[in-house]
Amino acid sequence: MPPMASNARTWTIPGLAESGAQARILNAALRCFARYGYARTRMTDIAKEAAVSRTALYNSYPSLPDVFRALSQRVNQGVRRAVIEAAATEGDLTIRLQAVITARVSWAFDALHLSEHGRELIDAKNALCGKAGADTEAQFRQLLARIIAETGVAPNAAASAATLIVACIPGLIAEQTSVAAARAQVVQFVRIFAAGLKTEPATAPVARRARVSAKKPSATR
Repeated sequence: MPPMASNARTWTIPGLAESGAQARILNAALRCFARYGYARTRMTDIAKEAAVSRTALYNSYPSLPDVFRALSQRVNQGVRRAVIEAAATEGDLTIRLQAVITARVSWAFDALHLSEHGRELIDAKNALCGKAGADTEAQFRQLLARIIAETGVAPNAAASAATLIVACIPGLIAEQTSVAAARAQVVQFVRIFAAGLKTEPATAPVARRARVSAKKPSATR
């Protein structure tokens, strides 16, 4: 997914063209939230930035939280598309994990460092869009678990590994000062993580039980 432009005047949502009032409003909202933060942004700011009347804005979105939720929904859609496209990357487990996590981290890094209000915007997203964000995270975990399980890792272990990866992502980018640094951190993390995964087939426990049973003496009548 392409990153947002670094200039607050030109920030746009990846994949959302500036055609039509809805797109102009949401892209304008992104710029206003980046410039002022959530708490200080007013509907009049967004209407002015989008070059639409207040009436047109309120007809589309009755309140600031409604604008923010719609914006977050569009962002989540873009994130999902980028991650799904990355999941089609061919290669071993390390290469595939790097691709999907980098797709996820690139936008997360931009969101965190969007402006001096990045942390506030993330907190607002968690407060206003908790369920939608949780659904996106759940889908990401399922995708990671599937990729890991395809290498022969038992399903339960793959699910646990995916949960751990998702939990680690915020820490991978929190202290980084550039997208390149964040991506380098992801590469290092994935190499270590993938190397530590056991690739014992999911059927191995059953096979072991069969061997143990075979060694037990038969009961006599």
